[in-house]
Amino acid sequence: MEFEGASMRKWSLVVVVMFLGVTFSALTILPGNAKASTLYVGGAELGNYTTIQGAIDDANPGDTVYVFNGTYLESVIVNKTISLVGEGRDTTFVDPGSGAAGIKLAADWVNVTGFSVRNGSQGIVVDYGFDDCRIDTNNVSYNYEGILILSSKNSIVINNIAFSNNGSGIEVSTSEHSTVADNTVFSNVARGILVHYSGNSTLTNNTVHSNEYAGIYFAGSYHNELDDNTIYGNGGPGIDLDYSVNTTVVDNEMLENGIWIRMGSLEYWNTHTIETSNTVNGKPVHYWKNTVGGTIPSGAGQVILANCTNVTVDGQIIGSPYSGIMIGHSSRNTITNNGMSSDPTNIFLFYSDNHTIANNTANSISLASAKYNTIEDNELTGDDYYAMYVKSSDNNTIAKNRVYNNRNGIWMDSSDGNNITGNNIFSHTGYGIYMYYGHENSITENTITDNEWGIYTWSSYDNAIYHNNFINNTNQSVDGGTNSWDDGYPSGGNYWSDYAGVDNCSGPSQDVCPDPDGIGDTPYPSLAAGLDGFPLMEPLPLEVPTPENQRPVCEIVHPVEHERIHETHTISGTASDEDGTIVKVEIRIDNGSWIQVNWNTSWSYEWDTTNVSNGEYTIYARSYDGEDYSDEVNVTVDVHNPTEEEMMYGEIFFWTAVVLVVIIALVGLGLEVRRRKKEEP
Repeated sequence: MEFEGASMRKWSLVVVVMFLGVTFSALTILPGNAKASTLYVGGAELGNYTTIQGAIDDANPGDTVYVFNGTYLESVIVNKTISLVGEGRDTTFVDPGSGAAGIKLAADWVNVTGFSVRNGSQGIVVDYGFDDCRIDTNNVSYNYEGILILSSKNSIVINNIAFSNNGSGIEVSTSEHSTVADNTVFSNVARGILVHYSGNSTLTNNTVHSNEYAGIYFAGSYHNELDDNTIYGNGGPGIDLDYSVNTTVVDNEMLENGIWIRMGSLEYWNTHTIETSNTVNGKPVHYWKNTVGGTIPSGAGQVILANCTNVTVDGQIIGSPYSGIMIGHSSRNTITNNGMSSDPTNIFLFYSDNHTIANNTANSISLASAKYNTIEDNELTGDDYYAMYVKSSDNNTIAKNRVYNNRNGIWMDSSDGNNITGNNIFSHTGYGIYMYYGHENSITENTITDNEWGIYTWSSYDNAIYHNNFINNTNQSVDGGTNSWDDGYPSGGNYWSDYAGVDNCSGPSQDVCPDPDGIGDTPYPSLAAGLDGFPLMEPLPLEVPTPENQRPVCEIVHPVEHERIHETHTISGTASDEDGTIVKVEIRIDNGSWIQVNWNTSWSYEWDTTNVSNGEYTIYARSYDGEDYSDEVNVTVDVHNPTEEEMMYGEIFFWTAVVLVVIIALVGLGLEVRRRKKEEP
């Protein structure tokens, strides 16, 4: 396209885009690029292309295809080294409408910026084997995958918004040296950002929140760096390290979500660098590896032990991370007197033996391939799928725990030789105790009350189940194996609240009459093969005492001490209660009245500071559990709203910058005119 045939408006747009650096990379890498052109799509000018693909097909390497506002119902393939620029990501839409990719990058050194891409199999995808591409300042939504990098090197994904029902907002797969920075990723149906079998990537300064599963998920990946990201409100872990090694995690801020290390051998646990600069709910993450002895400092936001021995974790109050205390490939550590709440798997042991876990308050405790541990005197309550999960774990003692108000109480899978005794298990919408492929376990002296199923065994054999109280469970028991439901005569079996028999006789055959002995004269049949031959007429006194009420805890996460704030500022924090639920959270400013704030798993309050004078203010917060208030916590901040004079100087600076941009653009335009005139014959 000749210069004289283009309007001044078109050339001004091109120069401004060049000045902002959007097309700088693609234009500078090509030798002899002086004749690069701009092709236009849409808009009011005659002769502009009507489809994006039509302009791309006619473009030469180094050209720019500029797309005016509108909706373009097409699947676009960029198979040349060009810059594809939309007029604005909120107004320039690409909708393939057929489940195809919205914009597919099929060449090296392609830049894409300024689009909103939706309803595709992928919103924007770098296709297999194409390198050095840049995806900058786009929106992607309602795609199967939002932004997908496939088998690429040196791709840059920066300043995009990936939201609303993408499978994953941004996925980097089988790629090297990718940069994912300054993106906002939220409300996707799986993960926010997924790094899959990829290495040497950097994820920095992203905001990742409200995704249905993990915030940032590494699967089978290596030597990646994760720094300065903000992660909160996701349905799973904030950072999920799944069979990944040598991950560097620094300066990340997490709220309600912690770090999760998913199973695997020792190298998946102890090769990472996870610094205390990472926080969960404003408190540091303590990741210890290859350590013998020591005590975790107080005030931890999360604790992770990898290949550690004789470490003590005591007295921590950890609220709302996905996993409060994680222990892998470790032995003989002591976990006592800690309080946690709100999210799944608060205490987790994997390939870890001979631990003492006692007197903790948590939502759940999970054991996987863990042996000879003692789980005692803990209180497990919440809305998790399991209160206690025992997977492939043998010879553990689970004793005197209060297990209630989760969907299932104690869930055992492929675990043998465990001693489950003296527990109070009640108020579950599923199973009090569920056992699958369990052998030679002892289940005695437990009180199992008000569950949908009291106990349910499946493909389980040679387990001893006696001296338990089964009270008011909708279904008291099901035996899907061959197990012993009594300890013979005169020891007896279990107490069943719905037993309809009588006690008139005694003896091993219950035929010495009249001589009652506290054992029913007829067996209690379970719903399947199990049979209690000596049901007890009265419940055993096995109730675990209810502890005294523990005061709740309240924390202020934002703002931090001496932070300068202005206009409407969000005050937020967390609250938890070891033995119950939070009824309300209140704040006050200086000596003002207490104000009840929004509360769910965390709390927040919007403070309009324009109604107060500039200066220092102290914010106080407290929580209430229906019986006691927490200790008051406070933070002092500096309110500084700009004066009229400061606002005037700000406007002067802004318009000065605008004038400079226009001058630079016009100078560049003049130089181009002069150059083209010199080239004319």
